[in-house]
Amino acid sequence: MRSHVVLQKHAEPGLLQDICLYTGIITGEPAALAPLLLDLALLRRKPFVKKLVVVILQNGASAAELRQLVASVREQGLKIALVTEEQQRRDAERGAFGDRRTREAGLVGIARARTMLQRYLGELMLESDDAFGWILDDDMRLDARAGDYLPWLPSFRVAGVDVLIGALEGSSPNPPLHGLRVQLGDLLHNLKWLQSLPSGDRLPDRSPHNRALREELPDYYYDLSRKHTGHLYAIFWIVPAFDGETVADARERLTSNALGLLSGMPLTRPILIDLPQDPMTRAEDSVNRGGNTFVINPRALSDTPNLAMRIGGEDSRRSDMVWAILNRFYRRLVIKRVDFPVLHAGRASNEPMLDVEKVTSEIIGAAFYAALGDLLADSDHHRLDFTSHEIDAVCRGVTQYADFRLRALSISLEKSRDLARLLAQQSKHGELDTLLHPLHSWLDHGSIAAINARVRAVRSDDVGTFLISLKQKTDDYARASVSVGFIREQLGVTSS
Repeated sequence: MRSHVVLQKHAEPGLLQDICLYTGIITGEPAALAPLLLDLALLRRKPFVKKLVVVILQNGASAAELRQLVASVREQGLKIALVTEEQQRRDAERGAFGDRRTREAGLVGIARARTMLQRYLGELMLESDDAFGWILDDDMRLDARAGDYLPWLPSFRVAGVDVLIGALEGSSPNPPLHGLRVQLGDLLHNLKWLQSLPSGDRLPDRSPHNRALREELPDYYYDLSRKHTGHLYAIFWIVPAFDGETVADARERLTSNALGLLSGMPLTRPILIDLPQDPMTRAEDSVNRGGNTFVINPRALSDTPNLAMRIGGEDSRRSDMVWAILNRFYRRLVIKRVDFPVLHAGRASNEPMLDVEKVTSEIIGAAFYAALGDLLADSDHHRLDFTSHEIDAVCRGVTQYADFRLRALSISLEKSRDLARLLAQQSKHGELDTLLHPLHSWLDHGSIAAINARVRAVRSDDVGTFLISLKQKTDDYARASVSVGFIREQLGVTSS
């Protein structure tokens, strides 16, 4: 199949066809998953939804809590199948995921979990000619726009698209530390601005200013962006949460929610997405997969695993993008990105901890993705048969991009320390103490030292070995299979 097609203009989503939607979700937190399942139960009632089933892969969650949640949502009419850790372990022992690697008890890495979910969901989809897959992270939410964009999926299938990468709105998918500087800067300047206004006045609406900045600086929420640096100095302003919100109300909202910054909750820089009027002409080639992916061709799941480079026994992040690269360049599938949004709610915590492992994994994964992307940028014909020269180029690129991100992170943390001192001066009666106390430990110089040490542990041999292994591991996975009879039983259906 061609890995590139040009989509034609459509005025509307053609004939409104019935859609059979197979949704896959990994979860370790039933409480975070519950709202999304209720959203899917509501979506099931849409007239164009012929069938909607959900496959949940348990990953570290309490089995009892998860079964209780599934039982309660089934009462809303949603068909759900649960793949327990015990089931995953049995299938892993049979080689269902392309190797005989043991499925460890409890939480496994996200690359491993996604590979398992995709195996089950792909096999299930292969039994139906009209199936569409939808893979979502468990902390996503749906709104009314899902009913507007889902009917476009058949049009993308007719156009020859195999995978459609959707968009996230709300919280950034990056570790909170990677957006800390810009968020703290906004908090400081907004507090100063609100202090200059009469407390009883209506909060001015500065959303046009924010919109202009989002259009000019697309990475406005990401401290480590390689696209631009202007967002580091621009200020995004708090906008009214409701009609008639006063300055005093806005200040209270800002300070009471400030701790959320350490969980990745955006106070002033949420990701916002405009639903395109004609998605067919707005879709673009991309392998930048995230937590919202539509799978039109089930072979993208059944033939291709999620693979991650392992460093010190841990998986790096961005395995979903490696999956997309494998599908585009090796499987020759057509992958597009379009602004079909879901809401990324994120995970709030009253005691947010700095996850050094996650930050390190993200830096390494992003560096690998950028270096490999450079190599493949002008090589649509590439089949991932890497020469020694290409492997050396990617290895050098990984080092360079990792160095860039480490330098950018070091600068970001230094600026954040300055901002923390200024925020302490701006705080009234300790109103920011809940933020400032944990922030001090986040900004400790030992944090960047630990991150540096872990990133520097990446060796060229790790990168080269991973590149060479991609095709073989992918083929091993494609030759394997799994029985999904236990899923059909839970859904109350028989094989087609």
